[in-house]
Amino acid sequence: MQLEDLVADPWHTCHVCQTRYCAPQYHNILYPQPPCCPACDAPMRRSGLPLDKYTARRMLVRLAGAPLDDVDCQRGGAHLEFYVLQFARSETDIDALLAALRVACAALPEHRPEDETPRDPELALRRTALGRLRGQVDSGLIDVRLRGLHDATVALLRAEHEHHLHVHAQRADRRMRTRG
Repeated sequence: MQLEDLVADPWHTCHVCQTRYCAPQYHNILYPQPPCCPACDAPMRRSGLPLDKYTARRMLVRLAGAPLDDVDCQRGGAHLEFYVLQFARSETDIDALLAALRVACAALPEHRPEDETPRDPELALRRTALGRLRGQVDSGLIDVRLRGLHDATVALLRAEHEHHLHVHAQRADRRMRTRG
């Protein structure tokens, strides 16, 4: 699936209750909350989006402890698990996403402490975080961190499913009582 396909087709199937609904494109700045399913209030999730090098690197830098910027806060909040869920509808999607992050780890440039420290403090923090991340890749610690991220994200996804299935059942029960 490509981004152009998402713009062309406004219809979406909920990842929790499988309700099909129209979800036109929205702009993050005008509408900070994504559209939700009308049947269970689950946030709209899209999977199969191409994970570009920039997004993968942002996730890795965040995993290494770099501070959040405004875009991260708009996309997923303070925790990386929420950011990962923006790209995943199922546990399979989470597995694929974290596999892509492992590939991105392998493509990190070698860390050289003698590199000149940038004058921009935010860039300096990111560069320091990338150096720590490179050290974690070299020591094998990144696999432990990615497994932890996987477990936390899957637990969050399962809790979200359980909650929104409960909401869906409550609404269905309410509809049945008003009809009968």
